[in-house]
Amino acid sequence: MSGLDRMEGVIREALCGLRESPSANSSAAFDRIQRLLSSSGAETHSVDAVYDGVLRQSTELLADDFEALGCCVDLLKRALLRHLPSFAQLGRIDAWCEVTVRE
Repeated sequence: MSGLDRMEGVIREALCGLRESPSANSSAAFDRIQRLLSSSGAETHSVDAVYDGVLRQSTELLADDFEALGCCVDLLKRALLRHLPSFAQLGRIDAWCEVTVRE
């Protein structure tokens, strides 16, 4: 299993936890994503890959669950305070939030 596959699995597990019980699993999901971001080090492309995975999978897994999506947005805000992505990634996160809020 490649590093990317492991990362995607951790993200999927964290987001599935949000879907099952958003408020109860919010901290656990954040901790999992936080560990991925921390292990990315200072490499911007690695940090961006984690954020891209969160956006992609949250769209797939949480699109019809507003409470879980709200927890995911909160997770992203907390993660952004500690792990800065590239400017391009910030734009993708902003666009995802705009589309998600509109739908």
